[in-house]
Amino acid sequence: MKCPQCNEPLLLADRKGVEVKFCRYCKGVWLERQELDKIVEHSALYLPRTTTGMRPGGRRGFLSHFFDFD
Repeated sequence: MKCPQCNEPLLLADRKGVEVKFCRYCKGVWLERQELDKIVEHSALYLPRTTTGMRPGGRRGFLSHFFDFD
């Protein structure tokens, strides 16, 4: 599959059981709906909410593990 943004070949990566397609040139990331649903489910487990309902700021988030391709 080619990148919709720059037409270069997309690469596949498995991130905690979620297949992520990404472009190493433009850094675009493409997910199918069920893959996005899995990421949202995982993020609820790894990012606890504070008493105000907001996630704590200033720390590396769970999603960064999915999208760190360097």
